[in-house]
Amino acid sequence: MGEYDDWTAEAARLLGALGRERVPAFEYALIDGLAKWLFSDANPGADYDDDAAAQVISVLFGAFSDAHEIEPPTSPPDDDGVGTARDALVAGAHQLSEGPGVTTLIMRVMPAIKGELTAHTGDPGKQLHSAYFYLLLAVASGTGELGSPEVAEGLLASFTGWDGLFASGAVPRPTPQD
Repeated sequence: MGEYDDWTAEAARLLGALGRERVPAFEYALIDGLAKWLFSDANPGADYDDDAAAQVISVLFGAFSDAHEIEPPTSPPDDDGVGTARDALVAGAHQLSEGPGVTTLIMRVMPAIKGELTAHTGDPGKQLHSAYFYLLLAVASGTGELGSPEVAEGLLASFTGWDGLFASGAVPRPTPQD
């Protein structure tokens, strides 16, 4: 097995290992990882290319791994469609863990992330919001077409819920830099 095959096998394992009870930890790990990169000097700030998108995708897979090692003290409740979105995340991750699912996910996310980073150049807060949304929407869609409105609304409510928890101090803010 080559290095790429080893990496995709590990990525598929991580996707398949996501259980419903770990989704809040996954969401938190994703926000934290994105914040670390987006608010750091590693974020090029403009002229986003495949390398920048690959960095964000790496954060996504890191969050799948980290979800098994962290426990946020609280998380947004499963109301306002958040539960529906979380269920779709698990189902989509499990779909993507099989066959060419990892490649499908990367091919779907790469142009979307470059576009979102570029659209919000100079505003890492908006980049964080849009990267979180589009990464999770791509996972929740599994190998199907993008976009159930209920799942999209639940993902937006999830981010809003996390933002409120950070603002209130109920959950430590993501670390902007290492």
